[in-house]
Amino acid sequence: MAKAITWHPEAKEDFREIVAYLMEAWSPEVAEKFTEQVDKTQELIRLQPGIGVRVGRLRSVRKVSIPPHHAMYYTFLNEAIWILNLLDQRQNPERV
Repeated sequence: MAKAITWHPEAKEDFREIVAYLMEAWSPEVAEKFTEQVDKTQELIRLQPGIGVRVGRLRSVRKVSIPPHHAMYYTFLNEAIWILNLLDQRQNPERV
């Protein structure tokens, strides 16, 4: 059964900042493509929450890549999925 998805406020802000950057530095088309990739990734996680790779010491946190440079971090429990963060994979997660 598909689970409900909730975005953590920081993850929402990360998404907004990435889209704004892509629109300014690249183009609206690149920002739209990124948004579509995020939507597809979110749907994949909703349908198959165990698909992501477990990350670090917190075994409940998983990561799914969004090519070419981003990753969505999330966790799930019972009927809820929480999108925790959206990061550029070229960043050091310890510094964010």
